[in-house]
Amino acid sequence: MEADAFRDMTFSVAHQIALLSKGTTLEAGSILLTGTPAGIGYTRKPSVTLRSGGEIAVQVGGIGSLINKFFFESCYRLQRQELYSLR
Repeated sequence: MEADAFRDMTFSVAHQIALLSKGTTLEAGSILLTGTPAGIGYTRKPSVTLRSGGEIAVQVGGIGSLINKFFFESCYRLQRQELYSLR
């Protein structure tokens, strides 16, 4: 949905790493997901927003893909309760 170049980001990658490393230890191979400078979904027409059960996919050329499925915590609890009530 979004794709852009590092050179167009508000803060350089080096600046972001410097800030993040002040509060956490970055190990070799750490992946920093920063979004893109192209924009965010709610400014699109029609708007596109994250929904519980959705997936976020990140692709890095020459390395591979990372896909995370996520649930809003309140929805996850409700789904678990529904599953347990079926037993």
